[in-house]
Amino acid sequence: MNKPHGWDSFEKISNGEISEEEFNEFQDLLRTDSELRKNYRRYTSMQSKLQDMAEGQTNEAVAWQNPEVISGQGQSGMKLVNFTGWLAAAAAIIIMLVIQRPGPVEVEVVDSEPAVMEEQQAEGVAVITKLVDVEFKDKVYRNGQAIGNQPFEITSGFVQLEFFCGATVVLEGPANLEPISAWKAVCHTGKLRAHVPPAAQGFTIKVDETDVVDLGTEFAIDVSGGKKSIQVFDGEVQLNSDKLDKHSITAGKAVDLDSEGNALNSQLEESKFIGMNDLYGLQVKKDIDAYKTWMNFSKDINTDPRLIAYYNFTQNDFKRRVLKNSSPKGQGLDGAIVGAAYATGRWGTKSALTFKRPGDRVRINIPGDYKSLTFSCWTKIDSLDRLYNSLYLTDSYQKGEPHWQIMNDGRLMFTTKVRDFNNKVKHLHSHKPSYSPVFWKPEYAGKWLHLGVRLDVEQQVVTHFVNGKVFSVHDIEPDYEVSFTRFGTGEIGNWGLPNKPDKYYAVRNLNGAIDEFAIFSEALSDEEIKNIFDKGYPYQ
Repeated sequence: MNKPHGWDSFEKISNGEISEEEFNEFQDLLRTDSELRKNYRRYTSMQSKLQDMAEGQTNEAVAWQNPEVISGQGQSGMKLVNFTGWLAAAAAIIIMLVIQRPGPVEVEVVDSEPAVMEEQQAEGVAVITKLVDVEFKDKVYRNGQAIGNQPFEITSGFVQLEFFCGATVVLEGPANLEPISAWKAVCHTGKLRAHVPPAAQGFTIKVDETDVVDLGTEFAIDVSGGKKSIQVFDGEVQLNSDKLDKHSITAGKAVDLDSEGNALNSQLEESKFIGMNDLYGLQVKKDIDAYKTWMNFSKDINTDPRLIAYYNFTQNDFKRRVLKNSSPKGQGLDGAIVGAAYATGRWGTKSALTFKRPGDRVRINIPGDYKSLTFSCWTKIDSLDRLYNSLYLTDSYQKGEPHWQIMNDGRLMFTTKVRDFNNKVKHLHSHKPSYSPVFWKPEYAGKWLHLGVRLDVEQQVVTHFVNGKVFSVHDIEPDYEVSFTRFGTGEIGNWGLPNKPDKYYAVRNLNGAIDEFAIFSEALSDEEIKNIFDKGYPYQ
């Protein structure tokens, strides 16, 4: 069977047999040859599966698909190959290529253009936009999370739901609201207030057998204590049922539904229903209290002897273009702000920096050698625009230096350089990244997330964390064991000195914001990382 287009080049790269001239030609072809790029993307899409299969495998021959199957050109024809060779081929293209030049030069090799991602759509019919003092009955939700066609129950507190049709509902617990579609929900129990702009006219809340249909209005419903009350504060609603055919209620009026479904005139009680403005006021007060709690916790972090550098973004003035380090090491580790602009952080009184343009970054210089390490970062990601989206990268990537990034497909990537590349040692490269599964969801866009990664040198394990929880664990293979870590000059939110500055993948700026970044010289425990999340989570 014929090999797919480009396969010979892949094999030369994996075996360290490619010359400088051939490599440059290969790079140029990636830009112009669509078939080569297609085969390359298909090949690299197997990388995660190859890594998963490699865990626990030895150098014994194992059954694997031939190149045509991997490239999608064939669906049959198995072939016995040395698995290590295939894994090295994938790793070589995804991770690192070193070629012989005057003086050793190391080059990261990536696809010539980001993989084409299918457009992600938010699932569900509504999204949670505020949570204040909420206790859930069963399933727990987070701010920014979409909800679907199933009962949404709270035992106390307030929730603001924005339906995809444009209507906004403030729900007060205890309550059970069951969304049916982007245009309709059933109120089984509880109190709610709905604001329905003209674009969402026709939004409906069902109470028992009665549909409460808005005609561009603000109305409230109370289904509690045996009472079923409908109140209209602005505009008009219609009541539709077997007994109430387009029964109209206008602004300033209220009705109660009796046990037989009849509408009885009632007294308007607007003050009993909390609206969007009231909920905003409650949220502001809660934010102030949460910010104070976090400030006290931040002071405790500064006393941790394991802390290397801590950028808590509590300063309000970035005019001097300095990001202050609050750890005991002080100004010596202050960061230099380049391009990144001031923004509001997790709370209204907290500062952040936005990273939008290719030049946006914070440069830092951390001297010394360490063993284990932990990164902790609060970030708001608007989109994953680059193949690599930087959280922290060192400039020249020397032995012992870590790189922490987000892939454009939503995986976290952490790696530490463990050796100077030696292409005479087959299948061994300078580093081997630890990729998490995909963590990114459409509803995360524009929301604050806590991301962490822990390198435990004693155990030789890398652990990724998302919002305070262990997300994935990766044993470091014996050939890639880390003996020490170091930082030197590097950048938060970008890459300062790429080896191939003319290549598109050299630009790795984050598209989003950061308002806290900490580096520890030891492997923090699961509980400690969860505590960082709990104390800093802004959507309580």
